[in-house]
Amino acid sequence: MVLRQMVVDAVVIEGRSFRETAATYGVSKSWVYELVRRYRAHGPAGLSPASKRPHTNPRQMSLETEERIVRLRKELSDLGADCGAQTIAHHLQQRFDASPSPSAIYQLLKRRGFVTPDPRFRR
Repeated sequence: MVLRQMVVDAVVIEGRSFRETAATYGVSKSWVYELVRRYRAHGPAGLSPASKRPHTNPRQMSLETEERIVRLRKELSDLGADCGAQTIAHHLQQRFDASPSPSAIYQLLKRRGFVTPDPRFRR
């Protein structure tokens, strides 16, 4: 954090060039530009390292699909039928013409507590 502030101070307060500042502190010129841009946009808070985590996941299963899977799992379980991921995928394909992969269904069931993985196997 100290290096970031010193780099920004050199450019903003002292009026040094981006190239000179980069050479002085042993950093890239593009990083100096980025720090100054973030400082001007957000003030001192902009110098904190930003998270690289994505804001959204376009591949994430919708809540509606998750609820369908849970409902179908309970329905099949109440009937005494096989209620594994493959079976659920088959029924979803028959009813809605679309289905997540059996592995995605399994992961959801595991996350929701319907499936307890066998401790003898590692995944």
